[in-house]
Amino acid sequence: MTPPRILVMEDDPNVRGLLSTLLVAEGYLVGSAPDGLSGLVAASTQRPALILLDVMMPDYGGVRVLETMREDPGLADVPVIAVTGKMEVLSTLAELIGERNVFAKPFAVEELLARVQEVTGGPGRQSGRPIRLPD
Repeated sequence: MTPPRILVMEDDPNVRGLLSTLLVAEGYLVGSAPDGLSGLVAASTQRPALILLDVMMPDYGGVRVLETMREDPGLADVPVIAVTGKMEVLSTLAELIGERNVFAKPFAVEELLARVQEVTGGPGRQSGRPIRLPD
């Protein structure tokens, strides 16, 4: 069985790389986008099992991405987990995608990965080895 595909929409290349590395280590297929607009295009073509969405991005921010997805029949049912350092949007995000799918930065990696696995029914870590983060 093919592992679930996750699309990481994050403008910070370091955070995008770290999240991608963690998800690949867990056994997921991962695509990424540096902004909301290219993320929407990628979501339309890749049809991911989950979108991991940063809220503060150039072009289309996370809330605008969510609103656009809800209006698109091809994307309206794609689950989204949002991460943000912008505390004033937490309640808006919770209303749009559910409180359990919103993570404030900094967040516990283990909690995020557990939620990803719960939402996707994903593989979890395939190797059984601890994840080694880059220095």
